[in-house]
Amino acid sequence: MFQEKFIAFIDIVGFSRIIERSDADPSELDRALKLIEELLHEKDIDKYSTYGPETCPASLHIEKDLNFQATQISDCVVFSIEKSPAGFINLITHAHSVAMRLMFKGALCRGYITLGNIIHSKNQFLGSGYQNAVKGEQNVTVFSDEKHPKGAPFIQFDAKCIDFLQDLDDKCVKDVFSRITRSDGSYTAIYPFNTLKNIPSTTIDTNFKPEYWREQVEKSLKFLETTFREFDYATQHASDEGEKRKIQHYIDGLNEIKSAQHRKIDRLNRMIETGNIPRGGFI
Repeated sequence: MFQEKFIAFIDIVGFSRIIERSDADPSELDRALKLIEELLHEKDIDKYSTYGPETCPASLHIEKDLNFQATQISDCVVFSIEKSPAGFINLITHAHSVAMRLMFKGALCRGYITLGNIIHSKNQFLGSGYQNAVKGEQNVTVFSDEKHPKGAPFIQFDAKCIDFLQDLDDKCVKDVFSRITRSDGSYTAIYPFNTLKNIPSTTIDTNFKPEYWREQVEKSLKFLETTFREFDYATQHASDEGEKRKIQHYIDGLNEIKSAQHRKIDRLNRMIETGNIPRGGFI
């Protein structure tokens, strides 16, 4: 019997081109295998049945495991979860983590999250909800403009999801949603760069040491440079200008993070130079 669930369909952008190149370049095959491993980790499958909701655990939910199901086929993955506030936000944070894992490997993903009917077990899925998620992924229009045409590498939300969110009276769900998404005024998508702007972060209390936290931000910047190198590699191996434009979306997002981290360092340097530490704030 069909169940009405939130459904996410996520696809690795440009994967077929990586496979085409792998015939002549074994390193590309190795890269392809590493990328598809990031779509679904073994621990992802059982984490909700073991621990219950990870995000907003006090939010309303029906089942402890949120009726979460996950199925991967090659470079695509389908997730479904119960229709509840906790189910909604845990599916989103899970999809966000997939986008982050791929990003750290220099890969893009595109997807669509909707609400609809599905029959979903470990090895099979069917239903109009799944079909709508696939069609949505093929027609992602968020952040589209002349420079970045249709098909931007982001996980977009169906209007049904936004309507569900607006009808909720759940501060936790709404706060988390706002932190990991971005809207272009017409459409909304998971935006994996927002979280990284705030890492590392801490309260400026009586034990706060600006020298230590400057060192932590510098470490974060070094890690960021590794991600930049992954996308430099992806750009060099892009097969056409369209693929390069899609990669540029992520490079722009990484530059936002880099600028935010440098602003943190400037602020910490002023604290170290002047001795003026604004207790009670955040860094």
